[in-house]
Amino acid sequence: MSNDLSSLKASIDMALNAISQVEADVSVLKAQVEEIDGDYPCMIPGIPGGGASLDVAGTPALFKVCALVGWKKTSAESEWEQMSLEEMIEENPTRLWTEFKDGEDSYPWKALRPTWDYVRAYDEEEA
Repeated sequence: MSNDLSSLKASIDMALNAISQVEADVSVLKAQVEEIDGDYPCMIPGIPGGGASLDVAGTPALFKVCALVGWKKTSAESEWEQMSLEEMIEENPTRLWTEFKDGEDSYPWKALRPTWDYVRAYDEEEA
């Protein structure tokens, strides 16, 4: 019986240690989140591709922005055409454009395709 109690106590101690480690990890993450600067909560300065701005002295901050844009292809011979916002709402593409395969997927194809752009952050009085 004492072996059962010892084993139970050891299991409880291990669980408490694991909980303590999780609490410590959460505290570290919370501190990192509080350090994030600006109105862009998904941006972590100092991490390449993490959304931090590209700074050029004397100019507004430059941000790389990614958006998923709807594209359609009506046949194997046709080219991809960008969908309007209304078409994206009506037709609701849910697959990436690279997931479609000739001979396997029937037309028309309606896909999402990532696109990137660089935008500058202007203060209201600068705009």
